[in-house]
Amino acid sequence: MIPDRFFPWIRYVVTHKRFPQLNPPLRWSEKVLFWQMFDYSPKRRIFADKLAVRDYITQHGFGEFLPKLHGVYERVADIDLNRLPEKFVVKGNHGCDFNYFVRDKSKLDVAELDSVCQRWLSVDFYYYRREWYYEHLPRRIMIEEFVRGPEGKVPWDYKIFVTNGKPRLVIVDIDRFNGHKRLVYDANWQLVPIKYEKGDYLLPVERPKQLDRMFEIATQLAGDMQFVRVDFFVVGDSFVLGEISNSAGGGNIIIEPDEGDLQVGEWLGPCRAIPPGAALSGAPN
Repeated sequence: MIPDRFFPWIRYVVTHKRFPQLNPPLRWSEKVLFWQMFDYSPKRRIFADKLAVRDYITQHGFGEFLPKLHGVYERVADIDLNRLPEKFVVKGNHGCDFNYFVRDKSKLDVAELDSVCQRWLSVDFYYYRREWYYEHLPRRIMIEEFVRGPEGKVPWDYKIFVTNGKPRLVIVDIDRFNGHKRLVYDANWQLVPIKYEKGDYLLPVERPKQLDRMFEIATQLAGDMQFVRVDFFVVGDSFVLGEISNSAGGGNIIIEPDEGDLQVGEWLGPCRAIPPGAALSGAPN
């Protein structure tokens, strides 16, 4: 059996068809892998839990930007559908891609929802990718507001990468559930000519009016962390906070060309290992 600590490294090799350089890491993908494997900052457990991170965001004074939380449950049978709006999103708090969109409550297949949620609750997401901060998280069903963009679609998603106290990159995700496209901008809103897994969007994307405020919030939420990604949905002249991500794919997103992976890696700055317990005993975090 593969030891858990080597599992992310092996996934990287399988995905990228090369061995990662981790001493020191140079590429963007290598640095994300390094932080996943060697940064044991306690905050990462909070960021991994979609319920706990809501409390963290609220404690930092930004609760007004969160989507409304309609309820938290241990099983679908406990959900009172009569109390819910016509549109909502069902999530699992303890992993990635545990999302079920209800666009019309009158057409909801409750049996299907129950099956999906039972599958989520049966999973310790840690065993998917061996990311330490997911291990043994409490498992809950949470129901949030359905954040709508133009024409009722899911709004564009602006993912801000913050490293060592500075916003460095913005990933713009467009039409995530229907022909997903993606663009990469630097902090000065200059297009970065790389492909980050998804297809390129050919039309120009304007700099959001709210971007400076989003940068400010993302930086404050990141605090003294070496790296986090803070996601925002832009809706008209306002925005909604999505999530705080620890590893952004765990280094397993293919970035093309390789020169771009290296260039962005240089922008992200240095990495340092934080062993388990070090941050709690007074080491920098």
